[in-house]
Amino acid sequence: MEWWTLGIIIFLALVLLIFIGVPIAFSLGIMSAFYALLFWPQGLNIFAFTSYGKMYSFMLVAVPLFIFMAEMIVVSGSSSEAYDAVHKWMGPLPGGLAVSSLVATGVFAACCGAAAGAIASIGRVSIPEMLKRGYDRRLAVGSVAAGATVAELIPPSIFMILIGVITETSIGKLFIGGVIPGILQISLFIIYIVIRSKLNPSYGPAAVSVRWKERWSSLYKVIPLLFLAILVFGTLYSGMVTPTEVAAIGAFGSILIAAICSKITWEKFQIAILNTVRITCFVLWILFAAAIFSQMITRIGIPQGLCEWIISLSVNKYVILLIINIVLLMLGCFIDPAGIIMITIPIFVPIMESLGFSLVWFGVIFVINMEIALLTPPLGLNLYVVKAVLFAEAGSDIPITEIVRAVTPFLLLGILLIVILTVFPELVTWLPETMIK
Repeated sequence: MEWWTLGIIIFLALVLLIFIGVPIAFSLGIMSAFYALLFWPQGLNIFAFTSYGKMYSFMLVAVPLFIFMAEMIVVSGSSSEAYDAVHKWMGPLPGGLAVSSLVATGVFAACCGAAAGAIASIGRVSIPEMLKRGYDRRLAVGSVAAGATVAELIPPSIFMILIGVITETSIGKLFIGGVIPGILQISLFIIYIVIRSKLNPSYGPAAVSVRWKERWSSLYKVIPLLFLAILVFGTLYSGMVTPTEVAAIGAFGSILIAAICSKITWEKFQIAILNTVRITCFVLWILFAAAIFSQMITRIGIPQGLCEWIISLSVNKYVILLIINIVLLMLGCFIDPAGIIMITIPIFVPIMESLGFSLVWFGVIFVINMEIALLTPPLGLNLYVVKAVLFAEAGSDIPITEIVRAVTPFLLLGILLIVILTVFPELVTWLPETMIK
């Protein structure tokens, strides 16, 4: 059987399993097990060896540590106080509350690397406040849902750790490569909100002006998150520590902040630990299954065959890049981003290398596609998290179709960001090449 025939059968079977509700980790494992039983019985030993080898990867230690750091920030309540301070500074702008929500959600998400956690933490404060001030409901939910996606781009990003582990690319370079695109992304979102609210004041009315004394006096509320950001980013970008070591520093810093601010109890600490274990197990199960699945498709010859076929096409390399981006956007509608990373990275990376693209640059482009996947129906996680927050905190149920319309402008801006970074790849590669030799 030809590699492409078997590849189509495997892909369709995988999509079917996911659609009927089988978790992505078990879907990948089932496909790998069936192939091994039918065509490669001696390969069953690889299941144990691969899982054991991946589990002892030093780089993966960063995953539970960053997740724990995020959980400690959530349970300590530092995020809601940071939002109050940002609100006092940004509120008087057209659409100022939405800008405040977007900035606060983005900063929080960047510190903890968890988009869903940022929405749950900042959204439950900001969404009811915006609705109370007469903001358009779509702007309220769209700004929070979109702002949280920056968690996947600015370090610490779990997606970048996974990409770095799979491709054996420097995680430090991936982290640093996402900084300028992350800042650019937030800037595009802010410009859109301000212009839209300026043209239509009822869309995002400016808040009552806050006295400067109140603004300056509120700055102490951002000190905990600012301290954590400086601790994590400063040690990482200075080259003093590895990404794994900086995860430990961030986890310690989050405990220190909660203790100094007297906002942690034994019960909250237990919640943070349990949530960390649960999320880490979820991520590692996907990683183990994907590693086995990757070996299976490599043995079939799918990555090699696809790479040779694409290279043989008489088209410009940017046309191939466009095709890959379209494929990723389509997959984002149906498959969890972590699953997309595990399934497609082993296939697309050889193609990118053969075409001469930087893997750090492609890693950032890939992550932006995964950000968009968090906003695309029917499986966009951020859509459902913001829906749950709106219902729980504001008592206002909202159809998922309305949330989709709310995030569509931000989704289009994400695509615009991909275009900008394709035209100016130095926005990604300059900082890593300058800081890490």
